[in-house]
Amino acid sequence: MKLNTKQIWLNLLILISVFTGHTLTGQTETSTTETTVPVKQEKSIDSNDEGYNSVTLLMTVIELLRKYYVDKDKVKYEQLVTGALKGILSELDPFCVYESPAVHRQTAQKFSGRLVGVGIVVMKAQDGSIRVVAPSGDDSPGFKAGILPDDLITQIDGRKTATMSIEECVTMMQGQPGTKVTLTIFRKTTGKVLTFVFNRSEIHTSPVPFNGVKVLNGNIGYIRLSLFSAETGPAMDKALEVLEKQNIKGIILDLRYNPGGLLSAAVDVCSRFIKDGELVIYTEGREKSNRVDINALKCYKNLELPLVILVNNYSASGSEIVAGCLKDHKRAVLIGTKTYGKGSVQRIQPLPNGGAIRFTIAHYYTPGAKLIDGKGIEPDIEVPIPYNDSLHMSQQLAIYPGEIRPAKPGLMIDAELLRAAQILEGIIRFNESRTK
Repeated sequence: MKLNTKQIWLNLLILISVFTGHTLTGQTETSTTETTVPVKQEKSIDSNDEGYNSVTLLMTVIELLRKYYVDKDKVKYEQLVTGALKGILSELDPFCVYESPAVHRQTAQKFSGRLVGVGIVVMKAQDGSIRVVAPSGDDSPGFKAGILPDDLITQIDGRKTATMSIEECVTMMQGQPGTKVTLTIFRKTTGKVLTFVFNRSEIHTSPVPFNGVKVLNGNIGYIRLSLFSAETGPAMDKALEVLEKQNIKGIILDLRYNPGGLLSAAVDVCSRFIKDGELVIYTEGREKSNRVDINALKCYKNLELPLVILVNNYSASGSEIVAGCLKDHKRAVLIGTKTYGKGSVQRIQPLPNGGAIRFTIAHYYTPGAKLIDGKGIEPDIEVPIPYNDSLHMSQQLAIYPGEIRPAKPGLMIDAELLRAAQILEGIIRFNESRTK
């Protein structure tokens, strides 16, 4: 088949010019930074360039498929280009994705605190699977149905998730209240495939659950932080105010099973425990000269009380920023297990069709120059928990946060919280002995 490659290249140049001139914006999340890039004058195209040959190859394949593929309805330009975009981005890393116009419209709801869906927190694992982190609360449909951490969502309404982005999966689970959605799940602990049918409902996500603020052993404040949203800073201020009125002598901040959220919320939390202007996190992209420092804000401070942070391998993104920052500043002792290792900066590029692409442009580093992405944050004191116990604890924390020995039968001792309380008691006693 003979193709007019000059015409193909002209069409592509027109398309590229449209994309380059489009304003670059992004929602500021833990894995996303708002950026605007000036339009640069590109060099003239050489017909022998690798780019010319590669794009010509792509267009050749598209035209071959459109002419000869058996099912004509599957080879429309929009379908083929969308598939090409997904394939290009999936070759880079699990967090580079194409968002269809419908998916992109849903993005703004992600951390607003009010969603309609099934009430589970999911993330895309390094192997590309859609993995459940935890139900979003004890009143969510996901929790009531018995969804567990590490359950793998293999299908949504019969559509396989293997070829879908995390944004597409989340969008499919969302919808109008009262409508139904079916999830097919593979449970690794039993090797069984399970099917759940949900009625979507409104999910109210609070960064600090209503029972997530407690006083332990008479002098230790406990705060359960389950999400980094726009409400996190004010919620932390309220929690600290409640605890300080009860004359606490130390604080435990529980970030276990916290998948992250808004970057600004993570900075808000760090800012409450370190001095104004101190480094919270920094980013580096392809060029080290493009380093960007993100510093602590002016806000209500608690700089004196000793702090212990609980983390585990489900603590990701914003949780890792907080844990890494406060550990490096020697402001907190970390207890638990190594965190997930998600710390990339992504750019959201809106596209002319109403969709968008997300791609990684930099990585986050802690104040001590430790890379988060793919590495995670190591605890100061490791408290290993058997895998099955960890899954059980995620459900227990949704209802009984901050309880070392829950009184209800069938519940387990929170060994990580017990160890944190013991360590904090030791720090408090040591500090008191120094002042005598």
